[in-house]
Amino acid sequence: LLVATMAGIFTLLRLVRGNPVAEVVSGAENIARVRPIVAASGRSGASIALLGDKQLLFHPEGDAVLMYQGSGDSMIALGDPVGNPEHFEELAWSFRELCDASDAHCVFYDISDAWLPIYIDLGLSFSRLGEEARVKLSSFDPAVSNPADPGCADDGAGLRFQVVPADRVPEIMGELKRVSDQWLAASGAHEKGFSIGFFAADYLANFDCAVLRLDGEIVAFANLWQGANLEELSVDLIRFGEAAPTDAMDYLLTRVMSWGKAAGYAWFSLGLAPLPRLEQDDAVAPLWNRLGSLVYRFGESFNSFEGLRSYEQKFNPEWEPRYLASEGGMDLPVTLLDTTDLITRGLEHEAFAANLQSH
Repeated sequence: LLVATMAGIFTLLRLVRGNPVAEVVSGAENIARVRPIVAASGRSGASIALLGDKQLLFHPEGDAVLMYQGSGDSMIALGDPVGNPEHFEELAWSFRELCDASDAHCVFYDISDAWLPIYIDLGLSFSRLGEEARVKLSSFDPAVSNPADPGCADDGAGLRFQVVPADRVPEIMGELKRVSDQWLAASGAHEKGFSIGFFAADYLANFDCAVLRLDGEIVAFANLWQGANLEELSVDLIRFGEAAPTDAMDYLLTRVMSWGKAAGYAWFSLGLAPLPRLEQDDAVAPLWNRLGSLVYRFGESFNSFEGLRSYEQKFNPEWEPRYLASEGGMDLPVTLLDTTDLITRGLEHEAFAANLQSH
C-alpha cells in the first residue's frame, strides 16, 4: 500500500509539473553559454563544466546548469546544479524527467548534503561516496603541512614556483604536454574524464597554471580552479615530469595553498577521498573500490584508501560528505559500473564487467 501510494504521488507530481522546462545543449555552444555561470560560482569544482565532455542542461533563465552524460543504461549528473540556487529544484526534476523519457537509470554523482531533500523528492536513495577535504586557508601553516618547505618562492636549489596567467598558458603548452606525457608513461595511468580533467590545450587555456621549474625547465604543473569572490581554490590536473623531485606533489600543493592564502582565498579543496569502509567485502565491493579510487585526484600515488586520507589529513582539512544518489536496489551494481565506465572513458569496461558478473 505504501509503495502504491508513493508511486501515485510521484506520478501525480510529474503530471502537475508537465514536460521538462530545461534545455539540453552540447558541443562548442555549451562552453560559451556556461562560462559566465562558472565564473560566478564560488565553488571551484564548477570549472569542470569547461572540459567539454558533458551535456549541459540549462534552466530557461540561463543562470543555472546541470552537467550530465549518458553511460550504458544510465544518465549520470555530475554534482549539484551550478548557478542560481533558486532554480536547482527545477533542474533536478527536469533531469529526472529526461531520464524517465529515455528509459535510463537516474544517477547524481558527487552531490553534497545541502540539497538532499530535492533528491529524496525525486525518489532516489543514497550511498556515501566519500568526503571532500577543504582546507581553511586563513589558518593554513605550510610549516606544519610540509616541514621541508622552505617557505619562499625560490628554495636556493634551482627549484622555483610560479603561477602563469591563463593568457600566457598557450606559450608553455608544449612544456606542459611533455610533462603530462612523462607522468602518464611513468604512472601507467590513462586520461580520465567527466569528473576529472584530461590534458587538452583548449581546456587548460581557460585557467591560470601553477608550475615548478627546475633550473628554468618546467618539471611539474597544476591548473588552478578559482571560485568567484575568492571563496575557494583547488587544482585539477597535477602532473610531474621525469626530472621532478620526489616530494614535488607536497611542494607544489603547499605552494599553491600559500599562494591562495596570500591572494585572499577562503578555502582550498583537495577533492574527494573515499571512505575506508568502501573496502568491505560485499556484493559490490570491487566496483565500490574502483569507483572510490577514482574520486581522489592523486589516487595513483597511493596504494590504499587509508593512505589517501592520511595524506589529506596532514593539511588539517574540514571533511564534508559527498553522495551518489540513484534508484538503488538491484540497479546499484549497474549504476556503479556505468559511472566508473564514464569516468575511465570506457577503457576498463571489460574488467569492471567481469567483476560485476563474478559477484
